[in-house]
Amino acid sequence: PYATVTPASGTTFDLSNQKEVEYTVTSQDGLFQKRYTLKIGELRVTYDFEEWKTAGSAAYPYPILTDPAWSNANSGVVMARIMGALKEFENYPTKDTTLCVKGKYAASLQTIKGGTIGKNNYPIFAGNLFRGDFSANMSNPLKSLKLGRNYPQELPTPTHFKGYYKYTPGPVMTGADGEVMPGRTDEMSMYAAIFRVTKGAAPNKEFLDGETILTSERVIARADWSPDTEGMIEKEAINGFTEFSIPFK
Repeated sequence: PYATVTPASGTTFDLSNQKEVEYTVTSQDGLFQKRYTLKIGELRVTYDFEEWKTAGSAAYPYPILTDPAWSNANSGVVMARIMGALKEFENYPTKDTTLCVKGKYAASLQTIKGGTIGKNNYPIFAGNLFRGDFSANMSNPLKSLKLGRNYPQELPTPTHFKGYYKYTPGPVMTGADGEVMPGRTDEMSMYAAIFRVTKGAAPNKEFLDGETILTSERVIARADWSPDTEGMIEKEAINGFTEFSIPFK
């Protein structure tokens, strides 16, 4: 009960931007001390893309992440293969790769050439990875995406979308009908969005799709990657990757 602490109780400090303060507790006789370091941390929800497995059939196996909260459109590519639209098929657009920043694996997203199914033309199939589910809608592919996973309201509001990427543009850029667009360079798309659901709705029962994620009034915050994004910070990382931090707006 007669121990002393330095700095004294009640002293105020600036702990912003990961600043630290050290407290020293000294016993009554002055022979023993213990030090404590105080700093304000941050809640990080982290995804490392380390664990993959195979889904589909023996004839048409395709890679997915083991975590069921993540999905990709590889099952739609399977449908296109079965219907004969992919005559030059080599690899699925979304798969694992050992080229990464840390750990053993990362996610590889690569656009592949498409084809024709009946009267419908699908010139490309893009690699993609998203929180949500996928149910192939060949008449309107953007409606195939069921985007969103539950984020409890009692948790802190996310402030930044962070990670690593490495991007190489394709050799040519094509339009909606597969025509080559001279002088144009394709770009990647990467974003995080937070949207409201109905109060009391069961998790994963309300979602947005590939169209409404960009237009819905239910979206309350976004963090979009773009060379012109205000407040975005990028710096070089290992293996040719770029580390990014994008503030939610």
